[in-house]
Amino acid sequence: MPERYNKAIVIGDVCVDVHLAIRDLLMDDVIKEVPYFITPGGTSGGSAVMLSKLGVDTSFLGTIGVDYGGRYLKECFEKLKIDTSLMIEKKDLNTINVFAFIDEQGERHLWGFPRVSQAYVDLDFNAVDINKIKTASWLHSSGMTLLKQGSIRESLPLLYKTAYEAGVPTSFDFNTRVKDLSFLDEEAVFAIENILLIELILLIFQFAYQKN
Repeated sequence: MPERYNKAIVIGDVCVDVHLAIRDLLMDDVIKEVPYFITPGGTSGGSAVMLSKLGVDTSFLGTIGVDYGGRYLKECFEKLKIDTSLMIEKKDLNTINVFAFIDEQGERHLWGFPRVSQAYVDLDFNAVDINKIKTASWLHSSGMTLLKQGSIRESLPLLYKTAYEAGVPTSFDFNTRVKDLSFLDEEAVFAIENILLIELILLIFQFAYQKN
């Protein structure tokens, strides 16, 4: 029997959230130091952080760049005891920084940079330790991960299928922020529907088991 991994694996997008107040950016001072703070972000990255803070043994699977953002995120995860052994680092890709400009009402206006060669949409299925997927305690991801063209659109449904066949519980945060799927391109819809189908099958089996 293979050694069990027994961690909740969160897959997908991770970024550096940079928080700035618009009023501070508009200060009239000729020389000014704009207050800001940074945190690990992304719909999947944020989920991993919250799970770890809740005491869940957590791992993160996703791609980061070999850059400031990648180093910062990996360091933060390790401080939070999130296993980073499944994280993939690529020199030719960029970790995303998401700037959250906060207005007077406290609303955040988000803008991500760089806009090209974004690391989080890249995920090579063959680079993943499949035994850890098969022996995880849980597997979770987000629809936000699938919105842009990248290899993760092919890999993520395969990872859900692998977990399902091994009896690993899964969850999926739809989180696409669109009114309906017609706003998305066909490849994104195909990947999302494949994952939702697996989730539906799991729900049916769970319901049947409870009835019996």
